[in-house]
Amino acid sequence: MISSLRGLFKKLATEEGSSKSGGVYFDAIHAPLLNEQILSDLATQAQNIKISQGYTQRLESHFSGTLPSKQIGSGMDYAESREYQAGDDPRFINWRLTARSNETLVKTFHTESSPTMCILMDRRNTMHFGTRTQLKITQAAKITALLSYAAQQHRLALSGLILDNDNPWFAPSTNQQTFASWLVQINSPCPPEFSHEISTDAGKIDWQLTLQNLTVKNPLGSLIYLISDFEGLAEKHQRYLEELQSHHHVIAIHISDPAEHALSNNGKIRLQSSQSNTQFQVDSSDAKQQKKYQAQTRLHHESIKQLFKKRGIDYVSISTSDDALTSLIPLPLEASA
Repeated sequence: MISSLRGLFKKLATEEGSSKSGGVYFDAIHAPLLNEQILSDLATQAQNIKISQGYTQRLESHFSGTLPSKQIGSGMDYAESREYQAGDDPRFINWRLTARSNETLVKTFHTESSPTMCILMDRRNTMHFGTRTQLKITQAAKITALLSYAAQQHRLALSGLILDNDNPWFAPSTNQQTFASWLVQINSPCPPEFSHEISTDAGKIDWQLTLQNLTVKNPLGSLIYLISDFEGLAEKHQRYLEELQSHHHVIAIHISDPAEHALSNNGKIRLQSSQSNTQFQVDSSDAKQQKKYQAQTRLHHESIKQLFKKRGIDYVSISTSDDALTSLIPLPLEASA
């Protein structure tokens, strides 16, 4: 199954790349974030990921293999009764209510849908940063691919939202070609940007709308992973995080780079704020400035962590230098022994 999917993925990637870069898709600049070998390794790792016992019990006790949605259709959970219409199944006539009224009424039910894993992957400009082995966006792509393969392994419907200029949304699906298209999107090239091209697109992302869409577009009880550096997310968004968590099981994966925690001694360097777009100079060889920078970044990352923790949302911080991802991803997905 993996080998056939890899062939489909390669075909889709080539087709998409041809339209974007004159057929030279695997050029040094326009190459995908992850090569075929890395994707193959991640697919193999996903085979050793299991659904944790606690999450399995939750599915069995609350959803019994299917999850109710807000849509009306065929299912097991009664929604309401309405007037009989031509084509309705006579078996669902509500005889008790019909006897009390002057019209024939039929029962309607909530539709059923398969358990869903939803992944939000951040591909904004702030993710195009890295000082060690890889960019933050590359680490995010690895985690997203690993979780996506795990969803397929456990026959979970997969949905996704990518934060970039277009914000493409992938509705819950188990279709193989849709899955391959999703991999192409998360793995699409990330050309280097020049300073004059870098803008405060973190502020352009409407976190309120994004969180609301994740809440209503996924079946109730979905497993939702948020993979981002969470720039632009603030205390004012707490009610939307709470609403998301009340409808789904949410896990936040905070991607960061070592340089965002401690500056290397590189003399005077110019930095740009991702929030205000202002540039400022820092003397990384100055012990006082290094200490001040570390205190500010520590406070910033701690505020993001607490934003999730106070809402009861699972949180983990993963660095661009971290490896062995299966041991870092939090429950309810865990690596098997």
